Amino acid sequence: MACWFLLPAAASALQETAAETPEAPAAETGPEPVVAARIPARAEEDLAFLASLQARLAAAPSVTRITDSLPALQRRIDALSAIKGSAGPEQLSWRRRQNFRQQWLQVRADLSNSKSTLENRATSLQKERDRLRELNEEWTLTLQTAREQNLAKLLEQRVRMVLEEIAKAEKAVSAQLDSMTSAYTQITDRLAAVSAALTRYAAAADRNVDRMWLPDSEPIWLTLDKLNETGAQLRSTWESNVAVFLSVWERYRSSLRLLLVFFVTVLLLLLILSKRHDETAVDPDIAAATGFLSRPIAASLFITLNAAGWFFPTSNLIDDLMLLLILMPMLRLAPVMIPKQLRGLFYFLTALVVVQQTYNLVVDQGALQRILLLALSVTGCLHLVRTLRKKRHEWQALEGWESIAVRVAWLAAVAFFVAIVANVFGYVRLAEMLTEGTIRSAYLGIVLLVVASLLGGIVELGLRTPFAQRSRAIRSHHVAIRTRVMRVAHWLIGFAWVIYVLGQFGLRDSIVAATVEFLRRPIQIGTIDTSPQNILTFVLALWVAVKISQLLRFVLENEVYPRSNLQRGAAPTISLLVNYAIVTLGFFFAVSASGIQLSQFAIVIGALSVGIGFGLQNVVNNFVSGLILIFERPVKVGDTVEVGALMGVVSRIGIRASVVRSYDGAEVIVPNGDLISTRVINWTLSDRRKRIKVPIGVAYGSDPEQVRETLLKVGADHPDTIDDPGPIALFMGFGNSSLDFELRVWTAEFDSGLRIQSELGSSIYRALAEAGIEIPFPQQDVHLRSVSDDAGRSLTTPVPAKQPGPPDHGTERDIGEPSAAGGADGGGDR
Repeated sequence: MACWFLLPAAASALQETAAETPEAPAAETGPEPVVAARIPARAEEDLAFLASLQARLAAAPSVTRITDSLPALQRRIDALSAIKGSAGPEQLSWRRRQNFRQQWLQVRADLSNSKSTLENRATSLQKERDRLRELNEEWTLTLQTAREQNLAKLLEQRVRMVLEEIAKAEKAVSAQLDSMTSAYTQITDRLAAVSAALTRYAAAADRNVDRMWLPDSEPIWLTLDKLNETGAQLRSTWESNVAVFLSVWERYRSSLRLLLVFFVTVLLLLLILSKRHDETAVDPDIAAATGFLSRPIAASLFITLNAAGWFFPTSNLIDDLMLLLILMPMLRLAPVMIPKQLRGLFYFLTALVVVQQTYNLVVDQGALQRILLLALSVTGCLHLVRTLRKKRHEWQALEGWESIAVRVAWLAAVAFFVAIVANVFGYVRLAEMLTEGTIRSAYLGIVLLVVASLLGGIVELGLRTPFAQRSRAIRSHHVAIRTRVMRVAHWLIGFAWVIYVLGQFGLRDSIVAATVEFLRRPIQIGTIDTSPQNILTFVLALWVAVKISQLLRFVLENEVYPRSNLQRGAAPTISLLVNYAIVTLGFFFAVSASGIQLSQFAIVIGALSVGIGFGLQNVVNNFVSGLILIFERPVKVGDTVEVGALMGVVSRIGIRASVVRSYDGAEVIVPNGDLISTRVINWTLSDRRKRIKVPIGVAYGSDPEQVRETLLKVGADHPDTIDDPGPIALFMGFGNSSLDFELRVWTAEFDSGLRIQSELGSSIYRALAEAGIEIPFPQQDVHLRSVSDDAGRSLTTPVPAKQPGPPDHGTERDIGEPSAAGGADGGGDR
C-alpha cells in the first residue's frame, strides 16, 4: 500500500516526459495512454463496466430462447410443407388453404420477430465490441508507457488486470456474436422458405378467384357414387384440424389464463353495474337497454369470447371454435337483447351456423361436403323467403339497424339461391363462398346488433353512475353525449361488419388494392402536384381539428368556466382563441400530413393579396377588427351596447361580424369594423350598475323638504337599489304648474332598470298621497272683464275644496277665486 504514495511523483515524471515529446499534428487522433494519476480511478471504472458487460452477456434469455426455438420452428415448417396436397395448395379447399396460409403467416411472424431481436442484439454487441477495442488500445498504450517510465509495479499490475478482463469480455462478445450469426443465418434461410410457400398460396388463391366463375367440379348428381371416399376425407380433415388446434394450444396455453382474468374482471364490473341498475330499474329510458344485467354471466362470457382475438392468433379454426362457443351466451341473451321481430331469424341462423361449423370441423371437401352445403343453401333460402314474406308487415315498423338487418336478409336469400344453382352445376367454389359467407356474415350481423345494444346499455349506466354525475357536462347534456357515443360506435361496428363481409366473399383484398391505387394516383392542379390521398388526408386532418376544437370548447364551457372566477366576457374570448388556435394548428398539420409544400401556396397567396387590394378590404378590416375586439375587449359578449339607433345585448363576436340582440327580440348583424371605428356606447363595460331617474312635480305650496324626505325614503326602501351611491332627491326648479323634483337611485342590475323605475313611480305616488302632497295637473287662470250681476255672484260663491286625486285633464277645469295677485295658484306635470 505504501507504493500509492509514489503516484504523484510518477505522475509528475510522466507529465514532464510528455511535455518534452513533440506534439502530434492536430489532425491525427487516436488512443492515448491513461495518465498515471488517473490509472487507479480509470481502472475501477473500466473494471466495473467490464463486470456489468459480462453479466449482461450471461443473462441473455432472448437469444437463448431464439436458438432453442429454432428446431421447433423447423418442425412446424416441415409439417406444413408435408400437408400441402398432391399437386400444391390449389388442390386444397378454400377453408383448408386459408388455415394453412394463416399458419404460414404465423411462422413468418415468429421468424421475423426473432430476426429483429437478433439484429437489435447484434447491433448492441457490435457497439460493445468497438468500445472494448478502443479500451484495449488505450490500456495497451498505457502499459507500454508504464514500462518506459518505470512506473510503480502496482500500477503496471493494475493495467495488466484491466487488459485481461478486456480480453475475456472480447472473447465472450465474439462467441455470442458467432452464435447469433449462426442463428441469424438459419432464420434467414427459413424465412426464404416461408416466403416461397406464401407466394405459392397467394398464387393459388389468385387462380381460384379467377376460376370462381368457372366450373371446378362435376354436377352434383355425378358425384353421388363418390360417397364411399367420405371416410378417408373425414379422417384427413380431422387430423389436420387436430394438428392445428394442438399447435395453437401449445403456443398460446398461457393466454387462456389471461382470458380467464379478463372474464372475471368483466363479470365483476357487470355485477357492480347491476347494483346500480337495481336502483334505477324503474327508469323507462334504460330498462330496455340494460336487460343483459339480468344475465351477467352470459353477458361476461359473450364479451370475453368476442375479445378472444386479442389473446389468440387469427385462424379459421380458432374463429370457427369461438363462433360455436359464442352461441351459448347468445342463446341466453337473445330474449332480452334481440328485438322480438328478429328472434326467429336469429334462432334459424344459429341452427345454420351450428351445422355449418360442425361439418367444417369434420368434413372439408368431397361429395358429402357438397350435399351438406346444398342442404344449407336450400334450407336458408326457403326459410328466409317464407319468413320475410310472412312477417313483412311487422318488420316494416323496424327502424335503424333493425331495418337494415331485414334488407340484408333479402340479400342473403338471393345469395342462397345463387349458391344452390352453382352447387348443382359444379361451381363448388362459388357455392361454398356464397353459402358460408352469407351464413357467417348474417350471423355476425346479429352478433354485432347485440354488441351495439350491450354497449348502449353500458354507456347509459356509465353516464348515470355517481362518479359520472359529478360532471356538470354529463348532467346537462346526458342525452346528447349518449347519442354521440352510440353514433360513433354504430359507425365503427358497421364498418367492421362491411370489412368482414368483403373478406368472406373474397372482395376485400381487391377493393383495398383498388382503393389504394386510386388514392395514390397523382393529380396536377397548375403547379401543385397532389393526389386523392393527400386531399383526403388534408380534409380528414382539418375535420379532426375542428372536432377537437368543438370538444375542448364544450369541456371549457361546461366544466372549467363554471368553476372558475373569470371576468365577465373572458370565457367567450378564451373559447374563441382556443378555436382559432386549434383550427390554425390543424390546418398546418393537415398541410404537412398531406405532403403539400407550403411553397406551392405562393400563387394562391398572391392571388389572395390582389383580391384583398381590389375588393376584400372590408372583409380584412372586419377580420382585423374582430381580433382587436378579442384582445382589447372594448365590447364583450353579454354587454349592453348602443350603436347609432340600435341598442341591445352582444350575443356573439365572430370573425367578420358580431350579433347584437335588440330588446325587441331582433338579432342584428353588426360588422366588427363598426364596433371599432364608430362611436359605441357600452352601458356595461366596467360593471352593470345603472342610474335611474324618476322626475316628479308637486303642487305649489308643498313643503320642498317634506317632498325630498318622502322621495329619499321611497328610494332607500326599494330592495333593488344600492346604498353606494345612495338615493338623491333634487329640487330641480319652478315649473309652470308645479315644483319640479327628481329622484335618482342606482341599481346593480342593469337589465332591471325599467322595472325598478316603474316600481319607484308607483311607490312615489302612494307615498305622496299618504303625506297629503298634491300632484298637480295643468291649470289656467281666467280673467273676466265684464259679467252680469248673477254671473258675478255665482263666480264669487266659495266651492268645497277638492280632495287630491288623479285629475281628468281632458274634461275638468277648476276655476278658483281670484287671488290678490289676480289668479289662482296651481301646477302640473309637463
